[in-house]
Amino acid sequence: MNKEFIKSFIYGGTDGIITIFNIISGIEGANLNKLYVIILGFGTLIADAVSMAVSSYVSSKSDNSKENYPLKNGIITFLSFILFGLLPLLSFIFITNNKISNYYISLLISLFSMTILGIIQGFITKKNIFKTAFTTSSVGMFGALLSYNIARLISNYIKQHY
Repeated sequence: MNKEFIKSFIYGGTDGIITIFNIISGIEGANLNKLYVIILGFGTLIADAVSMAVSSYVSSKSDNSKENYPLKNGIITFLSFILFGLLPLLSFIFITNNKISNYYISLLISLFSMTILGIIQGFITKKNIFKTAFTTSSVGMFGALLSYNIARLISNYIKQHY
């Protein structure tokens, strides 16, 4: 497989997991109804997948290398974003009785998926797989932590002042 396609696959997948799990974390932090996870999760999943695909296409098109396949890069980025972005949503789709467990299951699925993508990245780049897995996972979880806490602060402020 073309190295550029693998790059698009990892790029789309990592961004898909991180973006969707950050949204889920913000909703959880604000203590909103889990229906918002499904509504905003799917809305963002599609919109960001298209945005990522277009960005990948435009970026590839501006690269003048001979092995450049902008449309394929865009499609791979789109599909990877959708595939991996769906993973954090699974517990909210299939487990309907407990919001807290949904969030923790989503967290575990997201952490596991980011770790796998980090390992794949390490194999491809011939870097230490433990380091790439840790870096990918920790960056993703840091974003989720920020999203959760910022949403919690804003939600608490609004509840107290409005």
